[in-house]
Amino acid sequence: MPIPDKDHRIIQKLIEQAQPQNMEELQALLNSLMGKPLPDHLPGELSIEEQVLELVYDAWEAPVKEGIAMAEKALRIFPNCIEAHEFLAAKSSRQQERQAHFEKAVEIGRRIFGGDFFKKSKGAFWGITETRPFMRCLTGLGGSRWTTGQVAEAAAIWEEMLELNPNDNQGNRYGFALTLLELGDLPKFKKLRKKYPEDSAMMYFNDALAAFMEGGENSQSNMVLSVAIGNNRFVPPLLLSPNKPTGQPDSYSLAQQGGSGDLCEGRLAGLVKNSGGKGLAEKAGGCRIRQRNKARQGQASRFSLKI
Repeated sequence: MPIPDKDHRIIQKLIEQAQPQNMEELQALLNSLMGKPLPDHLPGELSIEEQVLELVYDAWEAPVKEGIAMAEKALRIFPNCIEAHEFLAAKSSRQQERQAHFEKAVEIGRRIFGGDFFKKSKGAFWGITETRPFMRCLTGLGGSRWTTGQVAEAAAIWEEMLELNPNDNQGNRYGFALTLLELGDLPKFKKLRKKYPEDSAMMYFNDALAAFMEGGENSQSNMVLSVAIGNNRFVPPLLLSPNKPTGQPDSYSLAQQGGSGDLCEGRLAGLVKNSGGKGLAEKAGGCRIRQRNKARQGQASRFSLKI
């Protein structure tokens, strides 16, 4: 589970106060914190910016209406508070309002972290506590652009994010892959897959869509589709469904039904827009999946695919 920004900042503040002179002293300080609860608030004398951050941190714990008032107050005190815009975007039910907060947060972030900082920190942006709210808002802006049909703009944002943080702790490669397929940019999609050669249903079905887009139905595209369905058999019915999946699971496991909804929701637009995608959906619908349950023998379920 990732450490919250607030805890990161508290630890940084404690280190600044202790002023360790070498790595041994720093390690001793960190060891002294293990197994103990951190302070509820940033320790020591706080700057205006830190006081505002405390206000936003408290807003997340407050009832929604009260929290919104606290975030708005934070912006009145310190207009450059990215975290306040992030909070207001998260709590807004209106797409235009959410996008406006993301845009403002990104504008502030580019102004604060731009120039030499961008150049020096490129590739490690997620590892810097202060830049994480900016990175989250940039992801939010990419999703907002995509939702409103600005696919090329969304792709540009996610491509930039993978340059700022190649380790991709936020999972921006998935949205980027889908936008590339919607744009029909197969060369760039292949380059992305070489950079992130992971084995997941999310990427396997992207590979299948790319294969059908590139060459239509043939032995190669059928094989790629077979691999994808073998990884998660619950996806094809969702690809063929006229309705988007409803809700998101709190968690899911590999090859389980709960992990299919978020995978398919964004892909539907690409499947509809591309003739190759339509062919994939039709082919997926024709797959006959047979399950042989070996539970009594303690073996995992196995599947036989016929295309």
